[in-house]
Amino acid sequence: MKDVTNKLQERIIKILMKRYPITTDELVKEIGMRKDVVQKEIKKLEREGVIALEVLPDKIFVRLLRRDFMFFNEKKIDRNIIIEQENLKNLKKNAENNAAYI
Repeated sequence: MKDVTNKLQERIIKILMKRYPITTDELVKEIGMRKDVVQKEIKKLEREGVIALEVLPDKIFVRLLRRDFMFFNEKKIDRNIIIEQENLKNLKKNAENNAAYI
């Protein structure tokens, strides 16, 4: 489990946990900070293996590779909600995959 201490990185990760696909430009706009500052943190997260950049001819998408994060001062109930949402998504995927084989 990775501890996140940088608040900007935390904001980036939380946005990525809720939203995909998202481009780097959309991420910068949603965070509301200077592009160079956000891109610096994106590069750090990419080096750490937390995110991957998917480069297309006209856009760059940011994809979250891990979901094992522990945010400081995060309420336990918030983590449980995120885990429940992930479990529901996985159940839906499994149900769709099983329905395809029937």
